[in-house]
Amino acid sequence: MIQGKVARRYAKALYLLAKEEKTDRLQRFGEDLHTFATLTAENDELREALFNPIYPVAERTKIIHALGKKLKLLKRVQEFLTFLVEEKRISHLMAIDAAYQQLLDVSLGRVRATIVTATPLDDEVVERLRKALQKMLDREPIVNVEHDPEVLGGIRLRVGSTVYDGTVRTHLENLREELIA
Repeated sequence: MIQGKVARRYAKALYLLAKEEKTDRLQRFGEDLHTFATLTAENDELREALFNPIYPVAERTKIIHALGKKLKLLKRVQEFLTFLVEEKRISHLMAIDAAYQQLLDVSLGRVRATIVTATPLDDEVVERLRKALQKMLDREPIVNVEHDPEVLGGIRLRVGSTVYDGTVRTHLENLREELIA
């Protein structure tokens, strides 16, 4: 709970900083932050070097600037990451990234949707679902498709905290509950 509050606070600070610069920078700040957060999440050694307070702040800052240069991150994003190290908040990086992406989605009129099916969907079907969602929600959906053979058939759609479940598995479970009752 506390980590979420901290993450939202720092994400909002970065968002306001990006907004101050230029409106077109909002997305670039988010992309740079996400790139660095993803790299950190996927690399155990990097995560250890950045998150472990046993390493001096100066060393961790050097790592950030070296990676920032290599990844061509905006200077302000590098400064923000350095600030997180100095304030002992770098361990919240992934949560800050998620919170920033949420702020960005709201400001750009986007919504994240997850589609779960038993078998892979064709790109054409995914595009039709995306267009239907856009019409239904009146916002641009960012669609993530997942495959889970346990759903047996049908589709489960998660938009924000709302779940629409039309899977065969759920229908069978509901039928089972009715028969038992």
